[in-house]
Amino acid sequence: MLMVASAFLTLSILAAQSSPSYLAGGDPYETLSVLRIQKKPAPDFSFPRVNGKSVKLSDDKGKVVLLGFFKTFWPNCRRELPTKEKLYRQFKDKDLAIFAVSFKEPEDLVKDFQKEFKLSFPVLFDPSGKVSEKYNITGHPTTFLIDRKGFLVGNVPGERDWSSPEAKALVIDLLAKWNKKFQSGSRSSGGFLLF
Repeated sequence: MLMVASAFLTLSILAAQSSPSYLAGGDPYETLSVLRIQKKPAPDFSFPRVNGKSVKLSDDKGKVVLLGFFKTFWPNCRRELPTKEKLYRQFKDKDLAIFAVSFKEPEDLVKDFQKEFKLSFPVLFDPSGKVSEKYNITGHPTTFLIDRKGFLVGNVPGERDWSSPEAKALVIDLLAKWNKKFQSGSRSSGGFLLF
């Protein structure tokens, strides 16, 4: 009996040591290698989406936003966007918005890409590169985290698996932080830098 208890204790210790940090109350920003941004207003924009309707970023104030920049032909973008779709389907009714911004690509190519990957969140065109320039995009994919008040709070350069437990923990953390501040009456005027 003592041997069984000792083996159980050893397995418990090993499991705890090998558990991802997000399960142990770790920082989801560190787990996903998110670069924290000193809160600043997210540059606002309005662009057409694949279906022709216009989308304005500030229209989603009150939601947590993942704003991603991509190119249709880059393998890491082709792998990442389907994982954002999985995340979006799980959290879209819980105040998560996702936008994918195509950088200087033909509209028909982006439409085909959206159909191929069955992306239901807005896919936008940045034919001039204006939005990408405002966000200082230097590589694809790049994702920005925007809090419910319209402030940039994180930058995620490179590919991530947005359907992973770590990404879900990050989204839950962003949603929960704002809810606590909102419920305690701590409201500010909000972000979104118009240009």
